[in-house]
Amino acid sequence: MNNLFLATTLDGSLAQIVEKLNVLMDSFWKYIVLALAAVIVVWGAYIGIKIAIAHKNEEKINARDTDNIYSLVFTCRIRFMMLRLNMVC
Repeated sequence: MNNLFLATTLDGSLAQIVEKLNVLMDSFWKYIVLALAAVIVVWGAYIGIKIAIAHKNEEKINARDTDNIYSLVFTCRIRFMMLRLNMVC
């Protein structure tokens, strides 16, 4: 008998807690959705900025590589011209 009363009381208390949580969720649902949307927007902006910076850094690296190629070609041309001048003289 005592166990039955305790189970009934526990079920009643649990039902009240669930009901109050449902009322709380219903009243704050808009704010929860707005907060999650704001987090998604901020996270998307953060990822977009990181990708843009990575592309910019990659362009800088590629530009440096092309500068190195131009320097190499220019240096080779100068050396070839110097070799030709030494052969002529």
